[in-house]
Amino acid sequence: MAHRLSQRFFQTFGSAISFTAPDKNTSKYQACQTVNGKTQEQEAVADPNLLLDNSVSPTDLIRSQISSVTLNPFDDDTTELVNGQVESAMEVEQESPSSDSAWTHKNPCIYLPSNGRQGGTFSEASHAEQQMPAWVSEKRSNDTLVKYYEAEKQCQNLFRENWRLQNQLTSVQGYKQEAERQCQSLFNDYRRLHNQLTSVQEYKQEAERQCQRLFNDNRILDNKLSSALTRNQNTLANLERLQDTNADLKQQYDELRRRYDKKVESYKKLDKNYMDLVRPLHVSDDDHSTIYSRLMHIRISIESLIQKARGESSANLNREAAVNHLRESKLVEDFPVEEAIVEPYHLNLYMESAIMTALIDQFFSRALECIFHQSKEFEEIGRWVEKRDSKIAARWRQQLCVLIAHDSNAMECGREREVDKAAMVLSNLVSRVYPNVDMSVKIRELCHHAFDLSFVMLGMESMIYPVSTPLGTPFDDTAMTTPQRSNPAGTVSLVIFPAFKDSNNSFYIKPKVWCS
Repeated sequence: MAHRLSQRFFQTFGSAISFTAPDKNTSKYQACQTVNGKTQEQEAVADPNLLLDNSVSPTDLIRSQISSVTLNPFDDDTTELVNGQVESAMEVEQESPSSDSAWTHKNPCIYLPSNGRQGGTFSEASHAEQQMPAWVSEKRSNDTLVKYYEAEKQCQNLFRENWRLQNQLTSVQGYKQEAERQCQSLFNDYRRLHNQLTSVQEYKQEAERQCQRLFNDNRILDNKLSSALTRNQNTLANLERLQDTNADLKQQYDELRRRYDKKVESYKKLDKNYMDLVRPLHVSDDDHSTIYSRLMHIRISIESLIQKARGESSANLNREAAVNHLRESKLVEDFPVEEAIVEPYHLNLYMESAIMTALIDQFFSRALECIFHQSKEFEEIGRWVEKRDSKIAARWRQQLCVLIAHDSNAMECGREREVDKAAMVLSNLVSRVYPNVDMSVKIRELCHHAFDLSFVMLGMESMIYPVSTPLGTPFDDTAMTTPQRSNPAGTVSLVIFPAFKDSNNSFYIKPKVWCS
């Protein structure tokens, strides 16, 4: 009966579980589980003593192997398979208790040890059972069936409990993982909040430091404000005092202004009276026109003197003496005509220039010195007055000339002395260059005219004085005159007669120049 039950059991579970022979060393069965068309292999360990014990039925052996195979008891297919097929097996056992050969032939994959061997077939096991007594076999089958059914129920409950516990364990593990994730998230949040707290604390410390600095600055500014308020009060007090002083000073200023205005009026009257007094003070009755005529007379007198002294075709000209004098005056170096080929025409022009230069040096540049010796202190006083008031300096110069002119004795003595000295110099020069003529009388008359004219020009309100024209200046016919044989497109090579002008540019005589 047990054999038929085992045969029926394996017919039922043949498509689900199969076993192979145990390994020689480990005594393990290889179980093949097929669930929902999928095959899973698991190992089941068998007790060697149990395998060698003939009192153990194949059903117990199968149950012991099934207990080591992991099935899903909560799977619907497995649950129906186990419950339904076990009940069907029991019913078949009751109906046909003697069919044993089908189990052996349909499940040859179960190998049980027999006769001391490690392998065998269920045919051999069935043969061994057939040799046992019938009552022993029947009793063993009934007990085995009851035990099997109870064990099956317990196994199923254990499977269900195991599966429930596994599900709970899986849920617990899921809860654990979720808790770990939440803990990790909370830890990350904690670290983030900790970092934020650290930053906030740093900001707080920085804010406290800034507040402390602001407090210190505020205290300094408060002290400065107190000092400024104190200074402001002192300033207001000083302002009131200064306002009172300003009022007093304004009254004094008004009084001084009235006195100043009165003095200005008085000075204006004095100045007018002084100007009226010195205005008619002139050395002579000459004006610009008469002075112009007298200067032109001197220029013509010099030309006439040279013309008479040279004779016809410059027969009286001593060329060597003229060239030597030209060399002494250092005009030969800049003269455009070489010394070896200088013509009498050039030498006669040079003699006119030499005579006029002597008259300027003796009279026109030192009119006052012709009367009295002009000291250094007197010159400094004249410059001092000229620097501060040119009009008063001009009046003072005119008045000085008038005083000299009124002293006839001093005037005559100075004239004779200066004329004699200048006439001697010019006579010596003319006599060397023109040795065959005596021009002393003409020269003396020329010196008298130059003396008188220089004093008259000094006594004018706007003093007239000679102006030299630089050599090399381009010729300008609007401001210069030239003799014959002069190049109008050339430059000034010799100044024969200088220009004369006054300080107000109201008087001007053109210079006579020779250009090359």
